[in-house]
Amino acid sequence: MLMGMLSISAGEARVLGIDVQTDPVQIKQRVGYVPETHSIYRWMRVREAIGFCRSCFPAWNDQTCREMLELFALDPEKKVKHLSKGMLTKLSLLLAVSHEPELLLLDEPLSGLDPIAREEFLDGVLRTICDRGQTVLISSHMLDDVRRLADTIGILNNGQLVVQGSVDELLTSTKRIRATLRDGFRPA
Repeated sequence: MLMGMLSISAGEARVLGIDVQTDPVQIKQRVGYVPETHSIYRWMRVREAIGFCRSCFPAWNDQTCREMLELFALDPEKKVKHLSKGMLTKLSLLLAVSHEPELLLLDEPLSGLDPIAREEFLDGVLRTICDRGQTVLISSHMLDDVRRLADTIGILNNGQLVVQGSVDELLTSTKRIRATLRDGFRPA
């Protein structure tokens, strides 16, 4: 919804002060987006996907693109359809940050990645944040990953923001509860 790909069912949404229903094109120019499910043309080579995206963004930074290619060890001649899930996620991040967006939006980017790919991806995001002081909005169920990236956390339940605060505030104000079931008892 924030990227204008789905209609808003109720209420309104703004990204960088822009109503997502009024001007989705401007949002796409100003936001780098890494979706959970990647939609990069599978028939393209990595270099072709980069060239395609590069033509869409006047602010494309070739140096950032080269650094990310090297960091992620992406082969420019490899076809997208032959990339592993981890390499596809890394390519998505490269495409999302190379046009120097004001906001980086990550939607469950680490789901299904092996530990090495996960670390490399997080390293790429952290470099981007540190190098640019960029804002990142991440949607994730992986709290350890969120803790590494976030200084503020919001928890949504059925589309409603129920808790928001700094990582430290949330850690000190919440409790973990562990339920141990005995004798095959299952709660309803």
